[in-house]
Order: sequence, then C-alpha cells, then structure tokens
Amino acid sequence: QLKDFRPKKKKGQKTRPKAKQLRLEKYRNSYVDVMEQELRSYNQFLSQVHLDLYVTDKEEVTIRREMAQKINDDDELVLRELQLHKKFIYRIFNNRSWESGGRFYGGWWLSIKSKWRQRITINNNVTTEIDYSSMHFTMLYQDCKSEIDEELTAGNKFDSSGLFDPYDLQNFNPKWQGVEIPEYRDMVKQAMNIMLNSSDEKEALAVIRNDKVTFPKIPTGFRTWKSFTDHILDCHKGIAHKFYTGAGLHYQFKDSQIASRVMSNMANKHNACVLPVKDSFIVEASKSESLIKEMREVANEMGYKIPLRVSSTPKKDETTSYKNIMTINKDDCSNYFKRLQDHYDTLPVIYQDDVLIPPSFNPEKFRKLTWREEYQD
Repeated sequence: QLKDFRPKKKKGQKTRPKAKQLRLEKYRNSYVDVMEQELRSYNQFLSQVHLDLYVTDKEEVTIRREMAQKINDDDELVLRELQLHKKFIYRIFNNRSWESGGRFYGGWWLSIKSKWRQRITINNNVTTEIDYSSMHFTMLYQDCKSEIDEELTAGNKFDSSGLFDPYDLQNFNPKWQGVEIPEYRDMVKQAMNIMLNSSDEKEALAVIRNDKVTFPKIPTGFRTWKSFTDHILDCHKGIAHKFYTGAGLHYQFKDSQIASRVMSNMANKHNACVLPVKDSFIVEASKSESLIKEMREVANEMGYKIPLRVSSTPKKDETTSYKNIMTINKDDCSNYFKRLQDHYDTLPVIYQDDVLIPPSFNPEKFRKLTWREEYQD
C-alpha cells in the first residue's frame, strides 16, 4: 500500500487524521514490481506453513477477550475470533514515496499481545524471537559518524561489543534508583522514537503528554516533559539534529529493506519461515542460529553493526499469564490440535522418487540488497 502525506490536525479535531491510501497504478514503477513479486513469492511460501498459537482452549478465550478489550465474564461475550488464517503480509509506504516506511503488516501475530508471541508455533515447532536492539538509533549514530558521550558507554551492557544502549541514561541521572531505572529506560525509548518520527517539537510533546499509559509521570529530576525531552537531546548531541524531522520513516524504510532480505535469505538458504515484527523476527527455535547469522550478515552488507537480542523468557509482569510451553497439558489444547490436523489434511502431498518433498521457497525474481545513492550518506 502507498499512502499520501498525513494531514495536520485542524482546530477542533481530537486526533490527527490518517493518511489516504493512493491508487498504485499511478505510482507504479519497475522497482515496485520487483518488491511486489518478492512479497507475493514469500506469501506463497507462507501458504504452505502452519502458523499457530500453542495455547489451551481456556487461554484462547482469554486472548480473544484481550483483543475485544473485555475483561470480566459478565461482559457481553462478543469476542473477536483468532483469525489465524490471516498470515499473508503486505507493506505500507508513506508520504507518497516508495522510500518512506515500508514495514510489514497483515499477519495475525501482529495483533496479539507480546506476552503470547512466545507461544507461536511454526509447523508445530516451538519458536524464539530475535531482534535488532535499538536499531534506528544505532544506525543513526553510524550514519552520522558522531562521537558518543562517555556516559552512554560507561558500564553499558553492549560495551564489550563496541556498541551501546542509547536508551540507558542512568549515568546522566544518579537520582534514578531501583525499579525506576528500567521504567525510565522504557520512557526514554518511547520518547526518543516519538521525537524521531515527529515533524516538530510541538507534535512530539503533544503525543507524550496525551499518552498516560506509556508516560504516567514525569521522571525524577524533571519538572516538565519539555525539560525531559531537552535532556534527551543533550545526551544525544551527535544525532540531536535528526530529531523533530520525521526521519523515523526514512529508517523504517531501511529496516524494512533489511527485513525483506533476511526473510528471503532464510527461506531460500534454509527453507525456514520467519515472521517479521517491526525490527524483530520469530523463527523455529532450531533455526535461530541460522537467523542470527543472516541478520548479522545482512546488516553488515548495508554497512551497519547492530546488536541482537534473543527474547526467550517472559517479563516479570507476564509470569502469571505465561506457562512454559513444554508443561502445558495437550488434552487442554483441543482447538490447537484440530487446527493442526485440518492444515495437514489440506496440504498437497508431493513425492519424488518415493521421497516426500517439503514446501520450498523459490521466488521468480531476486532483488539485490542495495541502497540508492541518497541513502549511502
């Protein structure tokens, strides 16, 4: 999909209007044709893969309640179905440009809460999720060739690899103690991404002030949200000029191109399905080493060194709703196994010399991973 420029919020409107979807025929070119063909080929590959959630029948109702935002049993039971058949993906580009945005949407795994993603199975195999950590800001620093403040790298968890965590501002704020440290790190992360995606400071501050869930209180040591965002700019002097410019969509295009190549490489080289989730991927646990290798190689081809993180354990606040997948009683998962059987009953069986041939991915066209000259800077 290609969307127009997003209109600015007019006086009296509560929210900023969404951008209109444009007719592809008017903006199509050979570059788009290649991207479309690659995406069609990958969706064809997905059609032969069984994607599911290994949850009990009771947990399935819980997930449906969460999706419908109904918590109590007394609520009217009009719940959204788990539309697991919706596994085909598409890309959305923004600002009337094929080089703005471009991330993947449409897969059902994007509509469930993150705590349930560890229950996703691919062809009845357990999965793991691997992500590029702090991807956009790591790329930004490397693109700008900027010096990094000593407080950002001192004692940093990525320091041994020559990388750092741009959201960890604890060394700048000695008053942050205990549980505040991870809480404020998350606030810094969300604020930095809002600042990078916003076209001006006023827009960014409005988003931050109105989001009471992500930003419930101003962090310790600051009197206003503006003083907090100014502090972030001061900590990241080397890339401060990129904030409030809408540069986030430019880096979404970069990360979506990297994601497209990683997905194609995994399918072609390893016959492995990976599910994109922004800057992370879900893959069969047995294929995780291959995915890590491909993620590093593709990033290196583009001239970037980006830390990776494996999401294999639930967060503390998720332990009550998360069960280890190996301890679940199979008898409680009748819906899951029915879906699994239905999938294999409908798969075409292909034999060659009395040997079963598994589904494979063979795109008709193969795009090289290159940037146009304007993205080399």
